[in-house]
Amino acid sequence: MTVEDRVGFGDRKVYSVPERWEDLRGPERGVLELPVTLHWVEDRRIRLQDPGELRMGYRAVICEGLAADQGKYLNPLLLRSIWTDMVLPPRVRAMWRARFPDHLPENAHGVL
Repeated sequence: MTVEDRVGFGDRKVYSVPERWEDLRGPERGVLELPVTLHWVEDRRIRLQDPGELRMGYRAVICEGLAADQGKYLNPLLLRSIWTDMVLPPRVRAMWRARFPDHLPENAHGVL
């Protein structure tokens, strides 16, 4: 088996993406308390005004959540504002950009 033949976990993992941008109805301010099924840390509170916490919490919801979770916790305005700064698996970013090309900008360097 060569390096090119290897299939990593990220290539097999099932990710969810909501059907419609309008399904995202999370809060715009305050503190978000994520369930342990999404965010596997002791303190799962995310202060939405803290950019680092927001990126970390949203990454957990995008990568681990089902579409229903994403709709509940993700706010479309906040997601758009941090999208290019988020560290996401390339496949996840591509799936979200393919579903919402008019709402999510390309990365700063034009890379999906």
